[in-house]
Amino acid sequence: MKKICITGAAGNLGLLTAKHLLETTDCQLRLMIHKKSLPDNITKNERVKVFSCDLAKPETLIECLKGSDIVLHYAGILFKANPEKFLPITNTAYFKNLLKVAKEVNVPQIALASFPHVEGPTSPEKPSTDRITMKEGAEVF
Repeated sequence: MKKICITGAAGNLGLLTAKHLLETTDCQLRLMIHKKSLPDNITKNERVKVFSCDLAKPETLIECLKGSDIVLHYAGILFKANPEKFLPITNTAYFKNLLKVAKEVNVPQIALASFPHVEGPTSPEKPSTDRITMKEGAEVF
């Protein structure tokens, strides 16, 4: 049985994904939460295990990631002013922590969901491309 870890499981996208997977598959879910809790109908499902983790503290991620076949990474901050102040932390440093631990415990796949404003300002003339161009010499995880 496939084991799927969802970060940000208590958020909109994470919770919708968890519900969908529980209704349409027989997978086991490893749901990573931080500050928000999950509804009882999710936590009481026998195929769900909930882990309280902090992406700023890699040691808290180990048990949740161990044995996972894939990580669906949705954790992040969406509606907050001044994203240029927090995105380098939430979308870079925290993902680096997640990736490091996932590699250490041999998770074979990670799917990263992000937001268009990570690329920087967009407009009708310069729309989102859904990719980030790495600067020369930039660190690749």
